[in-house]
Amino acid sequence: MKIKEHKALIKQIFEDAKKSGLKLKAIVISNGCCSECLEINGKEIPFKEAENNPPIPHTKCTREWGCNCTIGFSSIRDDNGRLISENY
Repeated sequence: MKIKEHKALIKQIFEDAKKSGLKLKAIVISNGCCSECLEINGKEIPFKEAENNPPIPHTKCTREWGCNCTIGFSSIRDDNGRLISENY
């Protein structure tokens, strides 16, 4: 996938995640892309921070066909275990 296409896809993923109405955190999923990407695999990032400065496609990716990392999301819960709403 070309970098421009990858960035557009990641932007759409964030837009879709906002529709959940939940407070989320972003999680990098490297898919075994390359050794550089493996270093950020599983990294948890506040949603807005990751949306404003997406960690992928990784700028130091060494995969011959380009970075294939993606972003996952995890909902955030309050101290009582209840999901927290968010207006993005």
